[in-house]
Amino acid sequence: MCGGLLFCKDFFELTLIVAINLHLTSPITILFISLLYSPSWSETMDDLVKRDDLYFEKFTDVPFPGEVSGKVSGKFNNGKKEDFWNLYSKNGQLINESEFKSGAWCRLWSDGAFKKYDRT
Repeated sequence: MCGGLLFCKDFFELTLIVAINLHLTSPITILFISLLYSPSWSETMDDLVKRDDLYFEKFTDVPFPGEVSGKVSGKFNNGKKEDFWNLYSKNGQLINESEFKSGAWCRLWSDGAFKKYDRT
């Protein structure tokens, strides 16, 4: 995984410029370079597993430090939910928005109205 989309894009462009300057412009070479350096697809909750209140990518022991999208979207910091999370219906409508701090749920909004605060 790259250090960010901007890094990937710059690296891809640099690699493509080098390939063109070296006259490696066959369609197969260009296709190979673009597949090799294309950014990865975003993760979904189905790609993660929960162990001891932390989320991990499947088959790893490193707490997940990224974002997920799909029916549920939000950010993780060291395997814990962080910041704002959205839950969407099958047709893409926003059902609710929650806020998490260090993995703990603290607020919930639904239908645009504030509903609950700190369940503890």
